[in-house]
Amino acid sequence: MRLIFIDCGKKDQFWLYLGSRQVHRKLERAGIEHVYEEYDSDHFLLRREQERKSIPMMVRALTE
Repeated sequence: MRLIFIDCGKKDQFWLYLGSRQVHRKLERAGIEHVYEEYDSDHFLLRREQERKSIPMMVRALTE
């Protein structure tokens, strides 16, 4: 696997940040390299942050 990227909004209406934090902590404890980002955003506004950061990172990981 080239990239594990987890991102979420701190104001997610579906509370997805709770599960994202748990996965992040488990990956950290296991020493598995990954990128974790929390944005001051909700579920639907997160797309702006994804377009700026996570999507370009995933494209690079897939094309390198």
